[in-house]
Amino acid sequence: MDLLQLLDSRKHVYRFKEEVPPQSDIEEILFKAWKVTPSKQNFMPYEITILGPNAKQEKLACYNLARMNKKNVNENATKGHTEDGHNPNFLYLKNAPYTIIFSQRLCEPNPFIQRTINDENSYYEQMHESELDSILRSASTEVGLFAANLSAFALEKGIDVNYNGCFPSKVKHWSTLPTIKHNPILIGAMGYCDVPRRNKVTELLFAEDLKPNLEKILKWI
Repeated sequence: MDLLQLLDSRKHVYRFKEEVPPQSDIEEILFKAWKVTPSKQNFMPYEITILGPNAKQEKLACYNLARMNKKNVNENATKGHTEDGHNPNFLYLKNAPYTIIFSQRLCEPNPFIQRTINDENSYYEQMHESELDSILRSASTEVGLFAANLSAFALEKGIDVNYNGCFPSKVKHWSTLPTIKHNPILIGAMGYCDVPRRNKVTELLFAEDLKPNLEKILKWI
């Protein structure tokens, strides 16, 4: 399978199988993604929290954060609308063998960067708590690069990956997961797909759920 076929084989998982991928495979995938993902000044200003097969309460907390965030968004945006918050599209967050939380991280300089601080009075926002909000965009970009590489290496091993951005964006809302110390950026889930979101049952439902044509997003000057 060439690279295009491999990446195109990715699917959004509605439910994962109970079978748990070996932790050694997950560790290898994470190492490879770390190895090849670039970072501005090599800070990698994010932390990756892995919720393993036994972290059931922590996964339930992620699920509740996502579903209640969606409920609040829908109700705040549509006058008179109410819903119970039990969105089935987030159930995989409870079911996934491994749930991955990317959040911001306060960084320390490597020796090269420390030398630029000492010799040139260089200032790096990644090292200062008060600056984390101002660099959220660049941190999120780097997380996206890591996630893309993570997906590719996971697919090589036949492991499926989901990503979710529907959750409260400020760490103050994450008291149920005290291991998350700074603002969350992205939630991922890894395992073996049991039911993909697009399957024979939903084929007609998603027949018109298509990407925009390339011409709509690509502008040559």
